Amino acid sequence: LFRLRDVSKVHIDQLMMDIVINTPTTDEELPISWQFRDGIIANIDKLAAEYLEEKNFKPLRIFIIGAPFVGKSTLATALARHYGLHYIHITPVLLEAYLRLALPIN
Repeated sequence: LFRLRDVSKVHIDQLMMDIVINTPTTDEELPISWQFRDGIIANIDKLAAEYLEEKNFKPLRIFIIGAPFVGKSTLATALARHYGLHYIHITPVLLEAYLRLALPIN
């Protein structure tokens, strides 16, 4: 990501819009190198990947094990709700895997 020290507010506003800018003009005016000339929408996957890499975001996965009836599911549900994660209970996962394996046998 580049720093915006030498770029005016007007140019920043223009860069934030999802429009294709006439690059010969902007190449002369702006002291930056272009990476996404086709606009934000056309490059959203690349932009998202760059953002995640720059912010060093890592996926959050939690595995909770313990004795029966100690509150694993309650804790897992609360953590999933708090962090905005998907709660995956092992029983349906194992059942689906079993059914997929059993289907070719029948």
